[in-house]
Formats: sequence, C-alpha cells, structure tokens
Amino acid sequence: MKRYRRGKSGSIENKEIDAFLREIVKVCKDHGFSLSHEDTHGAFVVERYDEDNVQWLMDAMIGESVDAG
Repeated sequence: MKRYRRGKSGSIENKEIDAFLREIVKVCKDHGFSLSHEDTHGAFVVERYDEDNVQWLMDAMIGESVDAG
C-alpha cells in the first residue's frame, strides 16, 4: 500500500510497515480491542474492536525517522 511520508511530498510503498500494521490488527482482533485517537495532539484510546479504527490505523503515514532514505 502506498503511504504518505511525513515531511516529504508523494507516497511510497513500505512492505515492512504494511506487515507491522497487519500484525497490530491481528493482535487487536485477538483481544477484541482497537486503537483510536482523541485528536492529533492527544493520546491513543483503547476501544472495543471497530473496523473504522482499523482502517484509520492502516492509513498511517510513514514517519521521518523511518523514511530517512
């Protein structure tokens, strides 16, 4: 999946990030919880499993520390 890169233009694919996020989703499903966020400056919120939260997580950007190349 192509992801936007924080601090850079355009988007790229990163299979390691895709695999990482799929594993998080698996853990969420196994435990019946998902992560959401109160806003862009606050903390994560643990909620009952919700596909909308999963989609939000899967749309994560690539951070500058990962996209150093």
